[in-house]
Amino acid sequence: MKNILLFGSYHSNNKGDELIFYSIKSLLNEYFNNKVNLTLVTTNPEYFNSNYNINVIRPGDLIKIIKAIKSSDIIMIGGGGLFFDYSLLDTLKIRGESQIIYWFIITVLAGFFRKRVMWYRVGFGPIKTNFSKNLIKYSSKYVEKIIVRDNYSYKFLVSLNISKEKIIRSHDVVFRLKLKRHSNGKYILIIPRYWNDSEDRIFTFFSNVISSLLDEGNNVVISETNHKKDGILSKMLYYKFRSNKNLSYSPINSQDKVHKLINIIRRSKLLISMRMHPIIIASKLGIPVIGIEYNTPKIIECMKQIGMSKYLSNFKEDESKILKMILSSLNKREEIRKIMKNRLEKIENENTEFIEKI
Repeated sequence: MKNILLFGSYHSNNKGDELIFYSIKSLLNEYFNNKVNLTLVTTNPEYFNSNYNINVIRPGDLIKIIKAIKSSDIIMIGGGGLFFDYSLLDTLKIRGESQIIYWFIITVLAGFFRKRVMWYRVGFGPIKTNFSKNLIKYSSKYVEKIIVRDNYSYKFLVSLNISKEKIIRSHDVVFRLKLKRHSNGKYILIIPRYWNDSEDRIFTFFSNVISSLLDEGNNVVISETNHKKDGILSKMLYYKFRSNKNLSYSPINSQDKVHKLINIIRRSKLLISMRMHPIIIASKLGIPVIGIEYNTPKIIECMKQIGMSKYLSNFKEDESKILKMILSSLNKREEIRKIMKNRLEKIENENTEFIEKI
């Protein structure tokens, strides 16, 4: 029986993060033949305990965390875009959402107890401060393997003079989910997201896109992966066009299972998304995607990985560009499906699971 302690951004509000957890748990059970004693550090222990039947600890319960570290065989931090900051105040937890200082503490603490530590399929960036870079570089000394999910993250770590032998280039763990391809979608699915002070611009961008799609008689569905952050924006878009019978809203709340999100994507014929994990799910299902990036590298890197860089846009650009992409993706559906299938096969063949590496 392997005792594994898993840290990450796990709170049930973001179904993309829950997809990461679901994928990791599935991989661990597969590799160890279900002989895994998994403990998850989460801000929503009730949800994960009741839905996944695992041990749970709150991130602020330092005494329990130390006990769990001492009794664990492997300490995993990941996956997802856990390493980012936008200012020193962000890194120091005075303002913002950066958790780099927390990952630093956990990594050094685990190293103190001479435990095997892994940063698993994580993303780095944006990193704005030298302070964060120094924290990452110092704490990496206690990590056996750093498995990154994109080339941008690999180059960033190499720029910090972290040994290349310690770093493994891979992909987001959600690519490892086993999903059957689908071909009979009924609607165009839009998944926006709240982004800092750009909500008005994002709302205008998607309003114009939705208006054009509805004018052309398309069925459009609006959804989200993070109801707490993105739900207000999704509802605003829905209410603006709610009189149109071709538009509907499929909300995702914190108590919904990840399969609800997967099924919403499964029934679509095209996905337009600012969130990365719906893009991955759509590509696995063979559904054309248009990625909307927002000043972080992950959407750009993900679209490169699935061979869809030409279908990458930005909410600051003119909407006419994305409208051309939509027409092209619908007309070239089978061609796009083949490209994504070939890329996904390469991803699956390139992946060497982490246990073999440590």
